[in-house]
Amino acid sequence: MEEISAHLDGSLNLHDMMSLVLKGMHEGIALDRVVFALMAADRSAIKAKYVMGALPDSPLRQFQFNPTSPELFGRLMGKAQGVWFNEGNRKTLEPLITETTWQMIGHGEFFAMSVMVHGRPVGLFYADRKHGSCALDEHAYQEFKKLCLRAAEGLAHLAACRT
Repeated sequence: MEEISAHLDGSLNLHDMMSLVLKGMHEGIALDRVVFALMAADRSAIKAKYVMGALPDSPLRQFQFNPTSPELFGRLMGKAQGVWFNEGNRKTLEPLITETTWQMIGHGEFFAMSVMVHGRPVGLFYADRKHGSCALDEHAYQEFKKLCLRAAEGLAHLAACRT
């Protein structure tokens, strides 16, 4: 978090900033698999741009969805918001996840959060602990959200530097 904060002045490019954020999620919060999916230039899809912790042949590397879809990830794109999919909300949220998405991410708990820059959706973070024996918890979720918000701040600075 400190490293990211130190570079919110636009001194990092997108790749370096996302590397720091994903490393923070992967190593700092101990999330096994982390994805940052970025909005396509034509705004028709959000596709995995950066992936950490997934095997080379993992379907997670093909993570993508339609940002206007009524499914869970599409709904998250309406505003800056996150979700922790778990046993407590499974019955409510599971119908919002398509079989295609389940095939990409695998069944089980996960965190996801939309990323907005100047009020517009630009991407989504997804993370889980599919390979570990450690379950997701409230502390990890709060830290995940903080890193997502830091990433959004960094992206806003990068966008401002381009104009």
